[in-house]
Formats: sequence, structure tokens, C-alpha cells
Amino acid sequence: MMAITAHFVPHLGDGPLWPNNSWEEAEICKNYWWTNLLFISNFVDVKYQCLILSWYLSCDIQFFVIGVIVVYLYTKNPKYGITLLGTIIGLSISVPFIITLLTGREGLDSIIIPYIVSMRNILSLNESYRPSYMRATPFFVGLAMSFVVEKMKEKKVKFSQTVVHGGLFSICTFTLWVQCYGAVFYERNRPYYPLEHALYSTICHCTWAVAGIWITTSYFTSGYGLLDNLFNNRFVAILGKLSYHILLVNITVMQTSQSSQRLPVHLSSRYVFDSYFYDVFICYLMAIILYLVVHEPFVKLTNKLFYQRKIISSFKNGTPIKKPATCSSKTVKKD
Repeated sequence: MMAITAHFVPHLGDGPLWPNNSWEEAEICKNYWWTNLLFISNFVDVKYQCLILSWYLSCDIQFFVIGVIVVYLYTKNPKYGITLLGTIIGLSISVPFIITLLTGREGLDSIIIPYIVSMRNILSLNESYRPSYMRATPFFVGLAMSFVVEKMKEKKVKFSQTVVHGGLFSICTFTLWVQCYGAVFYERNRPYYPLEHALYSTICHCTWAVAGIWITTSYFTSGYGLLDNLFNNRFVAILGKLSYHILLVNITVMQTSQSSQRLPVHLSSRYVFDSYFYDVFICYLMAIILYLVVHEPFVKLTNKLFYQRKIISSFKNGTPIKKPATCSSKTVKKD
């Protein structure tokens, strides 16, 4: 995607807005691609990261590396693993609170006109939103809940459908309330309350993670009744496989649509509706191409290389190779 943005997208269109957007993005990708390759774009030259959403991938890999260490320690000594994970969760909760409180930052990164004009020029966004230590809580709480779910499955703990759906409604109501509460930070001349902003900066990143934790916990321990058919649906599984590729292409698609405009537009309901579905269609089309041409061939090649190496090593050592274990999940069977 970095190569496409740097070398192909600039030649796909023109217009008065095209040089300031597409060509500028191309030059940034040519000069700062290495920060993406090393997954440090959320710390090094943040303002010039190739692909505006690449900070998410950097955070994800950084969390994954730490998560591997935690899981390894947990498998060797559960007590030490839980202690380390608990310490990390405590730090991930306290660090955003302390930083926001001491620096006087906003608890919410407000989407204002300068943000819309250039997403790279918001200093608070670069310092408060993208660093991994400011948004680590959801990942490590989710990791902790995976250990809890395994214990619940071992002990065959199940919730009734009333608890499952009632809990889902309650948690989603709470998470939506937290997100909607952020509207108060847009009020003009509103006094700055440090404690309020510090608390909100800590909680707002965890809302959807809390809902996701409840959904997955309920699904793997108790099920969702009729909704299981939706979760196990082949079409939903396909959309899930494309979600990562949608993340990679959606900003590029939106910038291309905006940069190709030649006349002022009126944001009528019809215009917004048409633009939305056009961008969604192009995003999924590009995501499908990216998945079929790049992702799937490389996944199969990697699996073949590593599995072939395992077979060769097995023959040299005189140990039989076993077939990969298959999962009994309905989703995997249908997929």
C-alpha cells in the first residue's frame, strides 16, 4: 500500500487540489517509509508517517511483541505471568491519566477545522492519540480476559441468554453514553477541569473494547442463541477478512475523492449519500484486490515455506511430522 500511494496514486487523477494532497502524500511515503517498516511511525517523525493510519499498525505490533512475552511467561509460570500482566494494565490505565493531568491536555481530540484540512498538523493528536502508551489498556485487558475465558470454559461457566443480552444492552448503553459525553468538550468558553479531562482520556479509548470483551466472552462461553447464525455466517467471515485491508485503503480512497474535486460542492443529503456509497464501494473493491493479489498469496507462501522447513527438520531428526490440528469451530468449518 505504501508503494501504491507513493508511485501510482499521484498519476490516477488531477485537479486544483490534487498536488497538495496526493503528491504530498507520495513524497512523504518516499521519504519516511522506513518508519512504517520498523513499526515505529507513532514515535519517530509522527507528523510525516506514510499512510495516516499507520500509527495503528505500529501500536498493534508493539502490543503484540509485549503480549508474546506475557503469554510466554504465563505458560512457564502463571503466577509471574499474571503479575506482569496486572502491572502492565495498571500502568496502561495510570499513564494516560497522569500525562493528561500534568500537561493540561484535552481529554478528547476535537475534530475542528484545522484537523479536517490537515490531519498531520494537530500536535495534540500526535502526542495524545497515537503513542502506544496512551492507548494500551484495551489490548492488555483483552489479553487478560482471554485467560479468564479459558478458565471459564474449563469450569464450564455459562450465562443465561437473559444475562447475555441484558449485559450487552447495558454495556453498549454505557459505552455510547461515554462517547456522547465527549460532546461537552466542544462547548465554547467551557472551563477546563483537569480531573475531568484526565478521566475521560483514560476511559474513552476503552469503551468499544469493553463491549467487545463482553461480546466475545459471552459468545465463547454461552453463545448468543439465534445471533450465532449471524456470527458464523460465511459473508460475515469474508467481511472480517477484508477489515484489515479496508483500514489500509480507506484514507487513500477518501483523499483521492476529495482531491479530484474541481468545483465547490453543497453538502446536501443526496451528495453525502452518493459520496459515502461510492467511497465504500471503491474501498471494498480495492480491499478485495489487495487481499487476492498480495495478502493471500504471501500467506500461502509463508505457510508452505515454514511447514516445508518443519517437515525437512523432522526427517533429519527422525521424528514424525503430525498434521496440523483442526479446529472444531463452526466458523472454521463453514469457512
